[in-house]
Amino acid sequence: MNLKLRSRGLRPLLILAAAGVLSASTLGLPPRAAAQGGAAPSGPATLPLPYISQGYWQIGCDNGRPRSQPNWNGRNNCGPASLAMLGQANGKRPGPLTNKGFVAQIRAGISGQDQACNPLLGRGAIDIGAGNLGLCSMGTKDEAWSTAAVEALTQACLPVLVFVKSDQIHWPHNGGWYQNSEHIMLVSGFSGSGSAKVAHVSDPLDYSGHCRPNEQDPDAICGGPYTVPYADLDKALRLSSRGWWGKAYGERLGNCDLGPRCGGGGGSGGGGSVEDREPYRHIALRMASACREPKVWIAYDTTTTPAEGPVAPYVKTFSIINDGFFRTYDFRMDGTRTSQYFKGTLKALRIQPSETPGCDVAFSYLALHDGDGDIARQWHFAQGKGGWWAANMIDRDLPGSWQLTTRSAAPFIQRDGLNIDLRR
Repeated sequence: MNLKLRSRGLRPLLILAAAGVLSASTLGLPPRAAAQGGAAPSGPATLPLPYISQGYWQIGCDNGRPRSQPNWNGRNNCGPASLAMLGQANGKRPGPLTNKGFVAQIRAGISGQDQACNPLLGRGAIDIGAGNLGLCSMGTKDEAWSTAAVEALTQACLPVLVFVKSDQIHWPHNGGWYQNSEHIMLVSGFSGSGSAKVAHVSDPLDYSGHCRPNEQDPDAICGGPYTVPYADLDKALRLSSRGWWGKAYGERLGNCDLGPRCGGGGGSGGGGSVEDREPYRHIALRMASACREPKVWIAYDTTTTPAEGPVAPYVKTFSIINDGFFRTYDFRMDGTRTSQYFKGTLKALRIQPSETPGCDVAFSYLALHDGDGDIARQWHFAQGKGGWWAANMIDRDLPGSWQLTTRSAAPFIQRDGLNIDLRR
């Protein structure tokens, strides 16, 4: 069934030159209504974390080749060092290992061995490293797909490992090290409000030049935790190629009154009973569009829509950036009509990316979540369509994402049989 939307005249099409354009990592600007507000924290402003560096006196990498002489070098070990901090905070540090040895052991458990030119690590590799350490996880419920969700997890006494686009942050030391790269670090809390709001981070690459006890010691600490402006962190998360991704691992830290979680009857990291949780009214969508309309239409069918859907008027329109680059959006299903009908049980969901035939779009990720880190259902389209089907579109059957070309003025993808309680 097609969306009953008004059609408009066409203008010349913007055609993508190659699939490579669709795999660019520029992200969009999702709504931030909840990003700087919310309830008072349940836990402390910043959580107790040991600091462990990724950089030690060792052979590093220069243009893909090991250097001839050692120097202070981080070896792409920001992920293993962040996991080391979480591991020690959760009592998972084994025996008499130096900081350098602990980081190297975590790296070896992920990619085979610690070496001068270590490969970069992705989300799956971080999950493996956390599992090797025995850090518990509630799976997708521990994932954060917005800065507000990162904050919610820290308020539930859980530090969050995050991927950031590093050149978006004003680093206190050696800013040139971070240019044109991705970085992994920990967020342990937030404080302040408005333009003075800051995030407390433990950055394993920080190097102040005042090492304790000295730079060449395998237990050297050459930097430490600090704060960054909330706006900087928010932008660095959005512009990361991972796109709004952070995750909590392990037990709650600090003097937290929310009780145990993994294996101890704990909840999803947000705390509270089902009745206290936020409704599933957020749709996180990572997509690229080269169609002429800078918008996307989301239609739905629930147990409260009086007619068979998804059809108008059960459609909500959102703005996007249609330049052919991947961006992550966080659409909030609110508003007078939407709040009236986007409730009960969600039966079907439809995404219409255009009203223009002959243009290219691609979908990478979609999730229905509550804005506080609890995900009802998610789909990674590079791993398969997960029951979604397309109408009035040509499937390009290319790897990396679900890439399609529109064939009419009413193209869409749709998922039926959802049966998701929207919790409102």
